[in-house]
Formats: sequence, structure tokens, C-alpha cells
Amino acid sequence: RECPWTRMAAMRVHTCRACSGGGARHARGHDGWLSSSHSRSSSLQHSRWRSQASSEEKQTMDTNTHINHGYASSSYQRAWAAEPASSFAKAVKTLILTKEEPTGTQVLLRVLVAGVNGGCETFRCRAEHWFERNNANDDGFAVGAEGCAIVEALGPDAAEVPSQAAAYGADVDGTGKLAVGDIVAFVGGAFSEYVTAPSPERLVRIAPAGAVHDVNAGDVAAIHISGAIAVCALYHQADLRHGERVVVTTAAGGTGQFAVQLALMRGCHVVATCGTETKRRALELLCEQYLLPVDCNQHDEEDGFRHVREAKEGGSLRFVNSRSTECRDAIRAALDQAGGDADVIYEGVGGAMRETCLDVLNADGGRLLVIGYISEYPHTTTTTTTTTTNGVPPSEKLFWSASDVTDSRGARVIGNVWGKRVAEGRKLAYDLWRDGKLRVMLDNCGVVDGDIGSRATYAVERMLGGDTCG
Repeated sequence: RECPWTRMAAMRVHTCRACSGGGARHARGHDGWLSSSHSRSSSLQHSRWRSQASSEEKQTMDTNTHINHGYASSSYQRAWAAEPASSFAKAVKTLILTKEEPTGTQVLLRVLVAGVNGGCETFRCRAEHWFERNNANDDGFAVGAEGCAIVEALGPDAAEVPSQAAAYGADVDGTGKLAVGDIVAFVGGAFSEYVTAPSPERLVRIAPAGAVHDVNAGDVAAIHISGAIAVCALYHQADLRHGERVVVTTAAGGTGQFAVQLALMRGCHVVATCGTETKRRALELLCEQYLLPVDCNQHDEEDGFRHVREAKEGGSLRFVNSRSTECRDAIRAALDQAGGDADVIYEGVGGAMRETCLDVLNADGGRLLVIGYISEYPHTTTTTTTTTTNGVPPSEKLFWSASDVTDSRGARVIGNVWGKRVAEGRKLAYDLWRDGKLRVMLDNCGVVDGDIGSRATYAVERMLGGDTCG
């Protein structure tokens, strides 16, 4: 079976560090972390940003880089759920375990950064939807999904098994085989300091041994799921075309940030919803390479939001405050300025926002992508559940069943956002990132004390609370 967030069978492994956007070499942009790419100029730019950072910010960056928590080298921390509970916080505790040498084709990984998906972890710990199988795990279950890690040891048979390197364009030496010290991306139980993968076939080789200082681990974790799903959804499932009008909800979030950039690459007119001016500024900075210079004499701010930026390739970027009482009218007005109804909508909010999006979706060939429905997740006290509208079932049903439907007006609503070209989509996401065309914004959660279970809980609750930027 497949999880809608990862679209791959979850590895039954023991996993990784739970820093919400930590890792080496992050440069701060407003309240988010804009990571440096791998070009020499970007590295110099990062050095300049870092030199201007306050001592507190430097401490945050440095602390996020380290994973040694004072235990003996043979021991490590793992966040673990002994049994399902009503929330992540109530389910998760920290285990201190002893590392074991990998056997057979196993690969021992030292985790650098773990991605954080509040919805995924909530349903995992509640044993709902795809995670119902956790009810049958008498010994409990691992938490966390995607991450970036270093290969620490290989089982005796692992050296001859190729990783997924060739599929994702990271095959450095032509063999696709792993070596100790290689940088890899993985999925499964990432809230742990170490994870044992069952086989190299479940790993994506990102860089060879010795390249740890040249690779931003936070970027790798972010691209692996959040970046890849944006490519698959927009470019494959929705077949996004040049000049189309695109609405991206939660645009400064984990995957929304990539959707905005990918749409601007295609010369589209983008309407991006953000909850705060801080998020709007961070997103604007992230997309700067696709935007035309700002006219200093232009005054188009209202309620703290600068609404319009003209983009290259004939596109544009418009911002809407999603927390404003006038959000619905503002989205409609922004689309009217861009020329009409939305052709493609990248929607992850659900509730009233989905109803608004269906109202502004072009009936003639419009496509709405159901990326999530966070306003309806169990943590929300003011839940507004979507109902069947224009013949479209609730977001929850479409999302978990990966179903596609056509509404009563003829527009498509796509729940199968991954499709069948996951490897191709992930490769393109990594290629765009390596070329500096797809940038990553990582949330700055600050220095979080405590064991790994406590830090993972903080990161999940921060994301569910809508405070994250990136």
C-alpha cells in the first residue's frame, strides 16, 4: 500500500534526527531559512549572510548542525510511539537504543535532517487512514518520514546492491553502488539519530563520500517529498502550460513554495495565499530570480501586503492574505487582474478555502490538485469539513483514495497528485535544485532543547499551528 504523502511503501526502519529545517549551511531570510545552492556564487552569498547574522542566529545554525547529544557512540535516540493515541504528542516517547551492525543488505544511516509533516505524523499516531495497520503493531511503531543521512556502515551483501542513484541522476561513478560516507535520501522513521535501511534499493544516492560539507541536508530532505510532489502534481498530473493562471494555497509552506517556483518557471500568473506578511516577504525573496525588479515608485500595499510582482517569461506573482476576512474576494480580484478564472489550483487547506477555489476554477479545462486539507485535520478546533460541492466529494475522501473526479461544470479535481511518474518527477526536482533553479526555504524553529521525542513534538505542533515558514 502507499501513503498519499510519500507514494511509496514506508520502510520499516529505525530512524532520524528531528530538526524542523535544521542542517548545515542555512542562510536566514526573514523568519524562514533560505538555503544556499551548490554554485560557488551562492556559497559566497551564504558566507556573506552568515557573517551578518547575529550571535544568537549563528548559535542556532551551529546547534542545528550537530546530532551528538552526549550519549556513548554506541547509543542513539529514537522517537517511538508505543501505541496509537489522539495526537503525536500523546503517542511519542524517546528510546535510547544500542547501535547494531547491519546484516545482509542492510545499510546503517546516521541521520542529518528529518522532514516534518504534521498531518502525516498526526494520522500515523492516530492509526487512521493508510496508517490503520499501526493498530496491529504490539511493539509500537517508528515516526517520521523523509530525511537526509550519511551511510555509516554497510551489511556484507549491501555493497553489490545498487541504490536508486541512477534513477535520480546522482550516480556519481556509474555503478549506483553505495559506499560508507555517501549522502543519501530516504523515507521511513526519520525521527531518530540512526536508521537501518533494509537495502540500498530503498535509498537515493545524492553525493559521494566526503561531500557532506557541499550538500545542504535540509534541502535534500525538503526536495525528496515536498519538491517531488509539486513537480509530479503540476507538471505531470495537471500538465501545467505556459501562461496559465495558478492559485497556490499555503504558498509559503513546505510544498507550496516549490509549486510557486515551478509555476513561475512556466511563465504562469500565480496567486499565492500566505497567512502573514513575514511569510509573504520570505516567499517573495525565495522567488526573486523569477521576478522583475520592483518599481520603487509603485505603491500597491494593503493590509501589510504588497500584492503584485511582475515576473519573467511574461508571468506574474500576486499575494493574498489568507487570514483576511476579504480573502475570498481578494483571490477573485487577483485572478480577474490576471485575466480570468484559475486554470490550475494547488490546494492544501480544505474547508472554506477549497470551496473558494472551486468557485474560481475554470470550468473549461480547470484542474484542482488536492495536496492536503490541513484546516480539517484533527488538531483544528474550528474545523470546517468540506462537503460534496458541484459533485466533488470531500477533500479527505479524494486525498486518501487518490481519486480523480470531474465536477458538474466539467473541471477536474485530482486526488491522485503523484501519478505514476514519481521517479521522473523526483529526478527533475533534484536536477532543478542542483542547477539553482529550485530554491528551498527551511523553517527556523530555533534551538530546541530536550530529547528527540520532545524536539519532534515541538516541530510537529509548530507546523500544525501554522507558524512555519517553509
